[in-house]
Amino acid sequence: MPIDLFDDRELSAQAFLNQSPALIFIKDTQGRYLHVNDQFVRSFGLPREDILGRTDDELFPGAQAQQFRDNDIRAMVSGMTYETEETAQYTDGVHTSIVSKFPVYEADGQLVAVGGIVTDITQRKFDEASLLESRALLAEAERIAHLGCWQWHQTSGRLLWSDEMYRIFGVDMARFRPSLAVVMQCVHEADRAMVEFSQSELLRTGQPSTTEQRIVRPNGDVRHTRFHSIVVRDEVGGVDKVLGTCLDITEQKRTEEALHASAEQLQLLSQRLVEIQERERRDLSREFHDRVGQNLTALSLNLAILRRSLVDTIPPELLERLDDSVALVDQTADTLDNILADLRPPMLDDYGLRSALQWLARAFQQRFGIDTEVTPGPDPVERMSSDAEIGLFRIAQEALNNAAKHAKANRIQISLRTTSQSLMMTVVDDGVGFDVNAAHAPSTRRGIGMATMHERAQALGGNFAVRSAVGKGTQIVAWIPLAMK
Repeated sequence: MPIDLFDDRELSAQAFLNQSPALIFIKDTQGRYLHVNDQFVRSFGLPREDILGRTDDELFPGAQAQQFRDNDIRAMVSGMTYETEETAQYTDGVHTSIVSKFPVYEADGQLVAVGGIVTDITQRKFDEASLLESRALLAEAERIAHLGCWQWHQTSGRLLWSDEMYRIFGVDMARFRPSLAVVMQCVHEADRAMVEFSQSELLRTGQPSTTEQRIVRPNGDVRHTRFHSIVVRDEVGGVDKVLGTCLDITEQKRTEEALHASAEQLQLLSQRLVEIQERERRDLSREFHDRVGQNLTALSLNLAILRRSLVDTIPPELLERLDDSVALVDQTADTLDNILADLRPPMLDDYGLRSALQWLARAFQQRFGIDTEVTPGPDPVERMSSDAEIGLFRIAQEALNNAAKHAKANRIQISLRTTSQSLMMTVVDDGVGFDVNAAHAPSTRRGIGMATMHERAQALGGNFAVRSAVGKGTQIVAWIPLAMK
């Protein structure tokens, strides 16, 4: 028969134990259960009458029963409360608990039982494991992104860093103790004044702050960082702490610098190619003018002299052939003049950009029958460089060529306008328009033309834009800085 340690006077105490969320039990020195509370019964799903008087070996699987018995013995042998962690199979799965086991003595000091209080910590263990996993995941994400986190407490002045902060600053986590003063010594000397001002403004205004600053690692390596900071206020509105992130943007900066250098080299190359192209056009124009043009003029004069000398002596059919030859020479001379004008408009050097554009507009209108005009307006106060003027002229040429091929326009306007810093040329047509994004494809003829115009503007230190929509016509705008003398 099990020993009943509880008399009627202790029923209230037993009722109290049954309300406890912890599992509570008492066993005799042989390991037989003398008392279990209701939580013990519910957790293991066994009737109370099947538990009392039996041992762990009779109730539970071998390994679990041995664990319970070994810890009972430790408490009884030590004569003191023994606390340990146990894992047991409950009705709803495996649970982990903190178990306090203690010896029970009679008045004469004889050991008669061992008691236990079992507190379930399964959820806490799960939360701890999840927290550790989250911290590990966050640390790995910070490492991959080169993004550190930090926290500064206003009252204590304590500065807390995440692991990535130590890696960004290139310092040993075990020996380096971060503080505002120490961190400031890591900031590049040229950036310290800016950082100090940003810190004071952050505390004064409480507004979020983002700054870029360089830090110098102990080995002398300079890193570029971006700090973002926010203020957390206490219950009375004062500054409690400052939270922030630090992103290592060194590789980004290096990439930006490399791209900038490549863009500058590309612009210089483009400008050089334009200069070479225009020089070759100019040289070719002069060569044709001086050699072919003069030869055609001489040939025309010779034919005219021959006609006058032979008009009365040669048969009419030969005279007709001679007249046809004179006409062919004149037509060839006219064609050559047009080619030379395309290569290098003669009035551009002598009279300026507006006059050259007016000539271009007239020639275009005659060729394609599209009403084309250069709107009235003053020329720039000072003539721009020859390269700038010929660059804008070529852009206008390409714009008109695109309009003739694609726009189906009835009217085209070219305008020049001087701003405080640039000369702006606009070419507008009332044609069918187009999808600008689709036309930017390099494989399209229009895309090639726009790329050419854009490169010419950039080569001159200017810019270029196209505005169009289907059915809305097209506007092409080029800006060239007036400083381009």
